[in-house]
Amino acid sequence: MSKLDDLLNKIDPRKTIDRCDSLRDKALNSYEYSNNALRDFNQFTKAMGDFYWHVESTMMGVGKNIVMDDEMRQGFAFQALNEIYGMHGMAAAFSMAQSGVEDGLYGVLKKMGQAIAKKHLENQIGVEVAQFINELMDDFELYDQCVAEYARKYARILPPEYLENDAVDLKINFRQVLENHPYLIRRMSSIGNNYSGGCSQ
Repeated sequence: MSKLDDLLNKIDPRKTIDRCDSLRDKALNSYEYSNNALRDFNQFTKAMGDFYWHVESTMMGVGKNIVMDDEMRQGFAFQALNEIYGMHGMAAAFSMAQSGVEDGLYGVLKKMGQAIAKKHLENQIGVEVAQFINELMDDFELYDQCVAEYARKYARILPPEYLENDAVDLKINFRQVLENHPYLIRRMSSIGNNYSGGCSQ
């Protein structure tokens, strides 16, 4: 197995995208909330903080072994909801949960779970790719070999301009291409493409 193949195996969609999706769904399906969360804003805020940590701890695989205090949980929940719904995201989420708009409370929890899982997924892929690229920086000949290997194996699904002029654009954007690799493979797989490159599907 080449150095490139080793990386692509680590960031295979089944080990990254599918894994994060599975853990997200596990967290969402196992979270229990009190009906009081819909009656009082403070209780709702606490419930959102609890849910935030429930998802985070599930994604990290720490279960109940590590505890985050309420203030930190709620702070992260505020931040997550602001990113989803804009300023005053907690208030907007509370209103949706009460009114039932966009699937109500379940819709709010689902969106927050998706946002948390997305960050974990990006971090997982990003760390592996960064380590790979950093190791190649000490050997530019090996860097060029890995770029050429990737271009050869995935020529059919890469933008044509990435392969022109001795794949100079691919060399420049190699890190970004690798970070996007699991998503690209998953998209190709989802449309029934039978492409079989260096990454198992």
